[in-house]
Amino acid sequence: MAVHKLTWHPIRCTGHGLCAEIFPQRVELDDWGYPVISLDPIPPEMLQWAARAVAACPERALRLIPADPGRQGAAVLVVNHGAAPDAAPGVGHSAERPPVEPDSDLDR
Repeated sequence: MAVHKLTWHPIRCTGHGLCAEIFPQRVELDDWGYPVISLDPIPPEMLQWAARAVAACPERALRLIPADPGRQGAAVLVVNHGAAPDAAPGVGHSAERPPVEPDSDLDR
């Protein structure tokens, strides 16, 4: 099994703090409620908790990535965020958005 670490998207994150509640071994919150994530690799016995924290993030700002992205054959661990059962693996509801219909009331 590949070694992974956590990363987060600072613009997507709105500071809900679920990541720190679920995975306090690697995520702490700063004074404003945003995550401070350990750069240490996640050992295999903690990977389940890391994946739960990623899946629980309401803004989809948390990700698991290979600890050594330059390594040959390393792959990102994809956590399915509520995709339909027949959707392609790794495709979550945030990856596909329905087209936005123009509001005819605004055109007047």
